[in-house]
Amino acid sequence: MKREGDRDVWYVRATTDRLAAGRRKLRDALAEIVRKAVENGWVNKETTNRWLDKLRSGLTLREGWPKYEVGLVKGALAVRYTSISIKGIEREARRLRDMGLVEGRHFAVKMPEGGKKGYVSILREGLAYAVWLSIHGSGDR
Repeated sequence: MKREGDRDVWYVRATTDRLAAGRRKLRDALAEIVRKAVENGWVNKETTNRWLDKLRSGLTLREGWPKYEVGLVKGALAVRYTSISIKGIEREARRLRDMGLVEGRHFAVKMPEGGKKGYVSILREGLAYAVWLSIHGSGDR
């Protein structure tokens, strides 16, 4: 939530990914609100079709997998999972090791300290290997 200026106006920011991962009743209620907004001409129909698809399908991530952030850091592609949970960081590092990725070569790990976030970052060679695995791997690899 964010308060705007001195006025008593608050804004709530929620992504469709987060909302779609919610309970079925919440997703259904949100989908109905989106449909009504389209009927009233308040929102663009093409945009809302994407929202409705996410809300219909529910969980937008592969079951049991956390959301990795993908973006540019100093001009380089960064794929990173962040958490303040040591168990979460250890779980992701173990998951990558189980797929055959090697720490230091394919991914980097920084454990959370002092209430600050740690991360598992997939390195350039790790991304290339993950692509290779997606084509040539089998089972969970």
